[in-house]
Order: sequence, then structure tokens, then C-alpha cells
Amino acid sequence: MKSLSMTKHKNLFQLLFPPVLVLLLLSQVGLAFVISWTVRSYALKETRHELSDTLQLLENMLRLQPAFMDDQALKALFSDQRYRITVIAPDGTVVAESKADLETLDNHANRPEIMQARLTGEGTSVRYSQSVGMEMVYLARIITGPGGTELYLRGAMPLVIL
Repeated sequence: MKSLSMTKHKNLFQLLFPPVLVLLLLSQVGLAFVISWTVRSYALKETRHELSDTLQLLENMLRLQPAFMDDQALKALFSDQRYRITVIAPDGTVVAESKADLETLDNHANRPEIMQARLTGEGTSVRYSQSVGMEMVYLARIITGPGGTELYLRGAMPLVIL
């Protein structure tokens, strides 16, 4: 009698164990996905906020001291920072860049964040940077440069998620 009852329990266990295991594994994968997405969203929000604050500070500095819009001045100010700051003319020509040599840079007129800033005043994008070799968060803003010229001030930071 015991062996028949035990056999039924064993068969029930063998019948229920695989689907329960699959459900547990699927729930763990789903939970990992939700946590990963939440952490990435938070990191992206914080990075954009930090870039916005930095660009606002720099825009105020440029209003008071337009000489900071010079390529060498930007390199001196931001060379040791994790930010990349770029000043871009309306035609997409890079006027100043905090990290890279101007001669090595392509025209930036068709960069997503610049195209969006052209339409709305501010643009953002997250994309892989060939020049840096990692995923970057970009924020661009239209500013008024010396003599009332329209320029784009762009900041970039690596999207780092620990």
C-alpha cells in the first residue's frame, strides 16, 4: 500500500517539477529584464540631468565670457572631465571640441541630437560613438553666440551602468 502511494507521489512530482521549474526560470529572466531596464532608465535620466546642468552652466559662462567658445579654452576647461563639450555652427561645422582635434571631426549637421535641437531648441540621443568606442548620451541646445550668431552647444557623457 505504501509503495503504491509513494509511486503516485513520485509520478506527481515528476509530472509537476518540469513546468514549475520552467515557470521559476521564466520569472527570474523576466525579473532580471525589468531590473535591468529600470536601472538603465534611471542612469539615462540622471546622465541627461547632469548634462543639462553642465550645458546651462557653460551657456551662462559663454554669455559672460565668449572667449570660452574657443577650441583651446574648451580643452583647458574640460580635458580632465568625463564630459565632451562641442560647439557646432549651424551648418554642422565643429567650431570647438573639448576632447578631439577639430581636423578629425566630421560635419555634425545630421547628428540626431542636432537635428532635434534645430526643430525644438534641445535634442537628445543615445548612440554608440565611433570616436570614443562606447555608448554615449548626447544633449544639444541652441545658444546665441557672439554677435548674435546661432550655435549648438552639445554635451556628451558615457552611459555607464554599474
